Amino acid sequence: MQYFKLLITVSLLALGLNHFNQFSRAGNQGFVPVPMPLEAAQNPGKVLIYGLSAQECNRRYGPAVQQIVNQLESRKIPYQVTLSIHYSPASAQTNFAQLEQATNGDMPMVFVNGKVKVKPTGEEIAAEYRKMTGR
Repeated sequence: MQYFKLLITVSLLALGLNHFNQFSRAGNQGFVPVPMPLEAAQNPGKVLIYGLSAQECNRRYGPAVQQIVNQLESRKIPYQVTLSIHYSPASAQTNFAQLEQATNGDMPMVFVNGKVKVKPTGEEIAAEYRKMTGR
């Protein structure tokens, strides 16, 4: 009986770790599905780059955002840079919690094709964009 309980406990632990790994660390595992912010929904054909507040973005994240912008421009991929993101009030708390879990709050975040990744390369963005547009 104790062996059976141990087996169930280990199985549940493995299942939980698999779930955690699937939805966390968007910077390390490629683009991760998340609810898209309203800014992305308003511009469905564009890549959305989120870099935090203007002061923080310029000081800490500005170079990374600019590198992403340069890579997108060289590939002629349409984009939008935003300093804030929003969700509908009814789902904001849940959606921001999922986003935090997926990105660990790191910046800059890049949203494309219903997914997010922290600090992706231009090639990673281009590959995900091609999945979305078929081009």
